[in-house]
Amino acid sequence: MDGNEKSERSWWQTLPGILTAIAGIITAITGLIVALQQFVVPTTRSNAGAGKQSHISVYTPPQGSSPKKEETPGGKNLFRDDFEGEQLGKMYEILNPDPNRLAVSNGWVHIVAAPIDEGRVPKNLVLLQQRFPDDFTATIRMTMQVTKGNSVGLWYWVDSKNKLILGVYGLVDILPSSEGRDIVFTKILNKEAPNRIRPFYSPWTHQIVGSVGDRQLKGYATETEVWYLQLERKGLNYTGRVSIDGVDWQEVGTHSILNKDGRLGFAAVSDGIENPAEFDYLEVKGPNERN
Repeated sequence: MDGNEKSERSWWQTLPGILTAIAGIITAITGLIVALQQFVVPTTRSNAGAGKQSHISVYTPPQGSSPKKEETPGGKNLFRDDFEGEQLGKMYEILNPDPNRLAVSNGWVHIVAAPIDEGRVPKNLVLLQQRFPDDFTATIRMTMQVTKGNSVGLWYWVDSKNKLILGVYGLVDILPSSEGRDIVFTKILNKEAPNRIRPFYSPWTHQIVGSVGDRQLKGYATETEVWYLQLERKGLNYTGRVSIDGVDWQEVGTHSILNKDGRLGFAAVSDGIENPAEFDYLEVKGPNERN
């Protein structure tokens, strides 16, 4: 009997130690799980090509940084430049150059907007040497604080008399109520009066109306803004689009032009404050195989 009593006392004396050890193990496992969760933050990224939502653990770059790896949906890549070098090089031609207003650094082309006389070539009009004789979709990402008289745009340049310009403009008008960022798609043929498409401007009230995404266009920008511009050619038709995130696009309009020998480019112009524009990348894709 004495042996059995000693065994029972030994068991009950050991049990609290066992329970304490198990509790310690559970606490350690719980802490490890919490630590691991801090390294994997689930975010939602939209699939621009399919219009679906997928939950993927990805690194989200800080706001304002350059998303160098993003791509627009479409067909075969015909051209892509993220401006990683220290100069543009032989792939480009710069018309009306002003080296004091243009620089390439840290993956950006910086152009200080400069005045331009009516019908003349803007300073530092950057044009691709490469031409695209077939259908294409060209996309450019840029940032600028668009205030009164500023403009920044994607160009299709045939020559000084024939061109297409898709851009964001700081509207200049006689009425203070008309202030805003005007999205304009312009066609100039044989140096005649420009044919302009302005879907966000009301000629009856001389006011900017509507928005691009959740960005209201009324009023000038109080800080730099990201803009995406896109020009798609199908046959002889050129369709312009604008976006604030490169995913959701709003169509600006369509122009027809016969000449397919033009070159793609970009520029910044100012009739007021000479704000700088920064161009992040230029991408050209072939037609989507599903079209």
